[in-house]
Amino acid sequence: MDNQCEICQADANAGTICPVCLKHARNTLLWLERIGMPTLQQIAYRQASMGETSPRHGNRAYAATPLDIDARQTYIDAETTLQRLAGQAQTKPYGWQADGTPRTLLAWNRLIPIMAARIERILNPRPREAMQTLADTARHVSERIERPEERRLIGICPQCHATTIPVTDPQTGETRDEPLRTPIYATERQHWAVCPYCAAFLDLAKVRASYLKPIDSLHITRKRAGAARWLSDASGRRVTGKMLDNWRQAGRLHPRRVDGQYWEWSIRELLACVR
Repeated sequence: MDNQCEICQADANAGTICPVCLKHARNTLLWLERIGMPTLQQIAYRQASMGETSPRHGNRAYAATPLDIDARQTYIDAETTLQRLAGQAQTKPYGWQADGTPRTLLAWNRLIPIMAARIERILNPRPREAMQTLADTARHVSERIERPEERRLIGICPQCHATTIPVTDPQTGETRDEPLRTPIYATERQHWAVCPYCAAFLDLAKVRASYLKPIDSLHITRKRAGAARWLSDASGRRVTGKMLDNWRQAGRLHPRRVDGQYWEWSIRELLACVR
């Protein structure tokens, strides 16, 4: 009998963690190394701005503090969490905290590549708890470095959708199993996210692509200007008729002329142009 993954309960032929969960954990660490922690460090030292109001706005008698205190604290907490995870796996060099728990004595930029290479050892012996801690760390960093933009529904979590929950029909009283649909909201420029329900680390490009698959056969019939207005309303971005012409010449749109100035536009192709 095959072993079950302790994180997602899927079959794991060898060990206690399946390859999918190991890949998720490794991708989380790589995102922290390449994007999350470097960006958070710049924000903490005010080398980058996420578009907030200037700290001197309305009170020019005092200079701004050289540090973003909240971002700096998130930065310290994230690095400490990574050091504790690595310390539990006895990644050298390590010391001991006041509460008796081990903690690796390396900065995050040197520690994360080691953790990614030894990801299975890092997650054991409590894989589910370690995965949750890693996902929470990525979520806290992601929330701090995101620009204050409008979040839009981009799809549903694929891991949640693979599980089913019993649902009772209020009219007939019948109970049936339905896939769990956890909505994922993200900004236009966001590439990664953490599912709020199962804490899975998600590649948003794949989430968007899977969300668009069911609408492959759907079309709208509009004039060029009407299609541009529809796409502007659906995506929240300004789209003009000239932009549709450019995308059609580039081979990204393949509208079919219906009658006169009316064209049949693929909804999937339109949305893919503004992603």
